[in-house]
Amino acid sequence: MSHGRVDVGLGRTGYPYQLTPYGTDLHDTRGMWQEFADVLPRIWTQEEISYDGKYYQFPRREVLPKPLQQPHPPLWSACGSDETARLTGSLGMGGLFGSEGGPDRVQQLMALYRDALRTASGAGAGPTPRAALMTAGYCHEDPQVAAERGTELVAWYIEQQRERARLVWRDYDPATVPPDYQGYYARDQRLASGPHPGEPTPQQVREEGTKFCVGTPADCIRFLEIYEALGIGEAILLCAVGPAQHEEVLHTLRLFGEQVIPHF
Repeated sequence: MSHGRVDVGLGRTGYPYQLTPYGTDLHDTRGMWQEFADVLPRIWTQEEISYDGKYYQFPRREVLPKPLQQPHPPLWSACGSDETARLTGSLGMGGLFGSEGGPDRVQQLMALYRDALRTASGAGAGPTPRAALMTAGYCHEDPQVAAERGTELVAWYIEQQRERARLVWRDYDPATVPPDYQGYYARDQRLASGPHPGEPTPQQVREEGTKFCVGTPADCIRFLEIYEALGIGEAILLCAVGPAQHEEVLHTLRLFGEQVIPHF
C-alpha cells in the first residue's frame, strides 16, 4: 500500500495501566520485548522460522506476506531511560527521543545509544539506524499569537502529563514495582504531586524554547537546530495537541512545509 514506506516501532510501555487488563506482569515486559525484537526481523527475512523462547513459541512456519523493503522495514524503539537507550542501540534499532527532558537529557541518552550502537551484534545486517525526536509542535508567523496560543498548548500538554502520571500507577502496589520500572515510577510520582515550587511555568517553558517546538518559524528552526547538533536527524511533531483546532494543525504543517523544512 505504501510502496515501501513502512517504519515499525516497538515498545513495552512505561507503566502498568496499559498492561494489567491483559494479565501481563511488569516483571515480564523486558523479556517479552527483547524476544519480540529478536523474532520479528527473522519472520520478515527467513523463508521458514520456528521459535522457542520463554514468552513466544511456535513451530516451523512460513509467514506471508514478506515486506517490500529489504532486508526489512526499519525498527524503532523509544529511548526513555538509560537502560532502554543502551538496549535499543545494542539491537541496532532506530532511537526515538522525547524532547520533554530538554537537550541535556537527550544528549545523555544519545551518548548511551550511540555507544551501544557501535558494538551492536549484527551491525549492518538491517536498515541503517536513525535517531528521531518526538515533540509537541505549534507554529504561527505572528509572534504574539505564537506566544499566547503556544503557551496555552504547552500548559495543556504539561497538565495532561500530570494527569497521566496520576492515573497510570493507580491501584498498583508500590512495593512490587520491578527494578527496571523504578525510574518511571519515581518520575511519575513526582509529576503527579506537582507542580512543585521553583518549577518553570508553561510560559517560561515556551519562552526557553528547548523542550517543545513551539513559536514562529524562526523559533522552530532554532529549536530543531539545537537537536540537530546533538545528532538528531528527524523530528516527529505532535501537532494535534489537546485544544489545538484542525485549522491550527494545518497552519503549522503549512508553515513547516514553506519555511521550516526548506531551511534544512
